[in-house]
Amino acid sequence: MIAVTNNEGPIVQAEKVATEENKRVWSKGFHVALDVFSIIFWSYAIIKVFIFDIDTAIVSYLPPVFSLALKYKILIILLSLSATMLITKSLSLLAAVAYVSLFPLILIFWKGPKTIWRKGGWLLVFASLNAIFSTFSSFKSKFISVTVAVLSIVAIIVSSNVLVLRVFSILLFIILVHSYTIACVKAFKPSAIFKAYKSAFPAVRNSEFLKMDEKITLIPVPQMSEGEIKLRNSAMQNVVIYNRICLFLAKRLRDYQRSGLNKLANIGGVVRLLMLTIIVFSIINFAAYKVDAYSFQFSYSRPTFFSFIYYATGSMFYASNGMAPTAVVSQAIQIAQFGFSVGLLVIFITIVLATRDEKYGAEVAEVIRSAEQESEAMDRLVRSSFNMNSIDAAIEALQSAKSELIGMIIAITKSIDSNEDFKSRD
Repeated sequence: MIAVTNNEGPIVQAEKVATEENKRVWSKGFHVALDVFSIIFWSYAIIKVFIFDIDTAIVSYLPPVFSLALKYKILIILLSLSATMLITKSLSLLAAVAYVSLFPLILIFWKGPKTIWRKGGWLLVFASLNAIFSTFSSFKSKFISVTVAVLSIVAIIVSSNVLVLRVFSILLFIILVHSYTIACVKAFKPSAIFKAYKSAFPAVRNSEFLKMDEKITLIPVPQMSEGEIKLRNSAMQNVVIYNRICLFLAKRLRDYQRSGLNKLANIGGVVRLLMLTIIVFSIINFAAYKVDAYSFQFSYSRPTFFSFIYYATGSMFYASNGMAPTAVVSQAIQIAQFGFSVGLLVIFITIVLATRDEKYGAEVAEVIRSAEQESEAMDRLVRSSFNMNSIDAAIEALQSAKSELIGMIIAITKSIDSNEDFKSRD
């Protein structure tokens, strides 16, 4: 009997392992399916609310029975939820509904940062921070421009009034000129993100975080009470943390500078300007066609909206086949588009991007110097105020005193001394 029990043990254990593995696979598949459903749901909601009635458009291509289903879609959704409650736990269903409802926030504040951290570490973190800061530093201007552009596009597509078509075409052209102007100005203007980095150093140095009671620096350690020793260690801990963070920032910025990720951002800026130019001139040409149908000659293409997108795309670099401008206005629009394409390819890429790269390198180097100077200042402060030979000696003293944040200090120090990010990769 004992031998049989020993033989069955590994079998039972293997079954348990297999069961756990199946649960893990099912759980992963469920979360993937939930993510896919969330993306589909929110894409549908955005299109439905802000662009057009997508479900009506889809149903128009389906048999009539689907029109009836669309009419009673709320009832169908409620019945589906009720049926799901019968076969699943209420708590699990509630969690799934909450996950789908909050998916945009989860994507922005959890999944997005987590993916960036896993895939690219600190390099992509810095790139993402720069992109986010750049976006929100001019959020007001960008929001107004996007709002006016969307309003102009919708007005041109929907309206047939000549005055409306002309006014909103001019507005779109002004937005395009403004976008090119901003891109050129940014190439020569100091970067807001690096100004923020530099202004952060004096702000931290003058903050409560680094303030200390002068009497704890005058009393010899052996004569200090237990409370005074705690105050001293706390003040020294803050100085050491700031020193480590400054060195860490300097190292990561230097790695980011060498990575060349800023060049990808510059390329992305050129692509955005290219796409904006194509979209704007597609809409302007479409408006010109609605004002005067004889503004364009169609050789073998049909006068559809996509024809104007194709025409504007081709006109950026070569003469587009299938359409030709025949009126003075449409010919002037094509000349203007050619001017923007020349400006984008010749002036912007060769001059503006080169200037931006040079300016970017100088700004990063300046921030790195500022961070290293702050680190050296904290090193001198540790020597003069706490009678330590070096920062390393201060770290050893904090480790002996079992300081609250010594784990973080050691982790940052290891990251500074090594060539890898301090992080655990799952």
